[in-house]
Amino acid sequence: MELKKYKLGEIATIIPGYAFKSADFGYGENIAIKIKDIIPPSINISEADKVGYTPDDKFRLEVGDYVMAMTGATIGKIGRMNIRKTNVFINQRVCKFIPNEHLCNKDYLYYLLNNECFMRFVTNNIDSRLAQPNIGHPTLYKFEHLFPPIIKQKQIASILSNIDCKIELNRAINQNLPTLDRSSEVVEVHRVA
Repeated sequence: MELKKYKLGEIATIIPGYAFKSADFGYGENIAIKIKDIIPPSINISEADKVGYTPDDKFRLEVGDYVMAMTGATIGKIGRMNIRKTNVFINQRVCKFIPNEHLCNKDYLYYLLNNECFMRFVTNNIDSRLAQPNIGHPTLYKFEHLFPPIIKQKQIASILSNIDCKIELNRAINQNLPTLDRSSEVVEVHRVA
């Protein structure tokens, strides 16, 4: 299998979030995704802020899109949009990734961005540490990786996606299991003895 080295800027476009005005928040039908709404591996839109302004479509999130925190203590965290909604937009200091589908599989890139090598790149290439750590999309574009052919990327992403589905299913099963009150069991055993 032949691997080819690409910089992130050669295989994807990074869209930094829209700078909503403070007057836009608190009302409206649209949802603004901020860093606080990125709860890996997902984006939590249930508690996201409402906004009354509709920015350009490039800032819109669709199901399957993923975003990254570009600022703060959780810089580099990634979350994926798992809900089909049409009124969700990224706020500033959050970015989304749009891979060139001829060179990079969208799911493969998602798993790569969640890899330790990408997180190490982010922490080692922070642009500013004044008030809090920051990284800009021009710096993110410099991240390099050896990419397999697109067919192999799809296969790898499919395997990882299947594992994620099984983990999520197990998590859901575990949350629905009845909880046992062990203290009452102990009391019953002592009464019988």
